[in-house]
Amino acid sequence: MEIAYKLYYWPLPFRGAFIQLLLEHAGAEYQLASGEETSAFKNSDAAIQGIPAMAPPFLKDCANGTYIAQMPAIMIYLSERLGYLPSGPYKRALVLKTLLDCNDFLSDLTNANGSKMWEHEQWIAFRADRLKKWMRIFEATGERNGLQADAGFLLNPDQESCADIAVTALFGTMCRCLPQLHNDFKATAPKIEALVARIESDPIVRDFIKRQEAETGQLYCGGQIERSIRDMLARDEILSSEG
Repeated sequence: MEIAYKLYYWPLPFRGAFIQLLLEHAGAEYQLASGEETSAFKNSDAAIQGIPAMAPPFLKDCANGTYIAQMPAIMIYLSERLGYLPSGPYKRALVLKTLLDCNDFLSDLTNANGSKMWEHEQWIAFRADRLKKWMRIFEATGERNGLQADAGFLLNPDQESCADIAVTALFGTMCRCLPQLHNDFKATAPKIEALVARIESDPIVRDFIKRQEAETGQLYCGGQIERSIRDMLARDEILSSEG
């Protein structure tokens, strides 16, 4: 079958997992660019890039040769084409809001996208307050739209959308790669945790997760940023064992 899309991202999940999960869930044919191709795209002059952009993910629509950058924009574009946007301007705005919240969550978890490595005192405050506030935001969003522990979706009790794929990519990936945070998530956002588990139980999604784990293991965002997060989690465990 002809390849419909080409995704440029690093060989790790993080923001790329959102796009891959949507493409996999929809059964769309796509190709992953190599790390070398992604690096070349990123480092090209803006005047000759497929789309002027700072960093991956980048997506090529092979049918028309156009490119999109920025995870939320790519997700909206694909959702429009693949049928993952709800009807009506308000619900569609909520999908975008959810994607932007996911992006902001990742920025916060990586301490402003790695602009500075975590210090433990700062991390402790973040894990106790802002991290849980983000989780409560997603939980409250679902509750306002009829989400139950055993049924429903984030924005509509009867309709799965891009928003559900996004929260699954966000929290499912986090819990697999940084399992120390799973209890924080389950205790703070139990209905979202159950929603993620339901979506991940889909055979297509389950197969994708197995393939991703085989390829990248527990690798999350990579580099110094990931080492900093893992160091903080290790220190948390030491303090917990001593306490």
